[in-house]
Amino acid sequence: MADKTRLSQVQSTDLSESRLNEDLVYWLKTKGSNYLLVVLLAVCAFLGWNLWREKQADAVKLGWTDLGEALTPEDLEAVAKAQAHVPQIAMLAYLSAGDMRLQQLQSGFLTRPVEGQPQQPLDEASRKVVQDAADDDYARVVDLASKVAQGGSSAPVIVPALIGRAAVAESRGDFAQARAMLEQATTATGAYAPLAKVTAARLASLHSVERGLALPPKAALPVKAVVDPVAPDTTGDILRSLEMPVTAPSAVPNAAPVAVPPGG
Repeated sequence: MADKTRLSQVQSTDLSESRLNEDLVYWLKTKGSNYLLVVLLAVCAFLGWNLWREKQADAVKLGWTDLGEALTPEDLEAVAKAQAHVPQIAMLAYLSAGDMRLQQLQSGFLTRPVEGQPQQPLDEASRKVVQDAADDDYARVVDLASKVAQGGSSAPVIVPALIGRAAVAESRGDFAQARAMLEQATTATGAYAPLAKVTAARLASLHSVERGLALPPKAALPVKAVVDPVAPDTTGDILRSLEMPVTAPSAVPNAAPVAVPPGG
């Protein structure tokens, strides 16, 4: 009796497993391929996302390297355009390009990084080109910072760019534009006290720059003494008058008496 019971249990178990296997095979044939395809696509998407992030990180590292190796304003502008998807690199590249062009305006020469190559002086036409390019670089910095920065966090970038635009306007003689840029920079400093101090000083000094340096009249200038070539040379007399007279020991007050030997 026990053997029959055990045999029936084994048969029922075999039937159940057979039904499960048939159901699994049927599910795999009808719906399993779809689910497996979804899982496969999810794995591929995850792997692709990681690969894309690694490439982006490598591109950002390369961008910072290119920024550090740029030697001319043109190189910096090329880096900014190539790294437009990384606003931090683009803003610093444009800001550095504007500063370099402003140095060219101040020195009067186009900077040449190649050793042994002479510097090229700025003429009127090239000076205007540098002014326009510098102002455009600074304007791009302000535009990028206004788009990506939040709140007052853009002040360390916007304020130097606005001060740079003011300096370019001063080089053009447009003091009204320079004042407008500095006033805009004053409102953009936010909670950055050092930037506010620098901007206020630049704005305060603009009035004296606009008036220019007042030169003293000719009558107030000292007149250089002209030495008559035929006049007698009195240098020796002057030196002799400056010599200290030698005082005898007996004339010195409170001097000790000198003993004179007998018969001397």
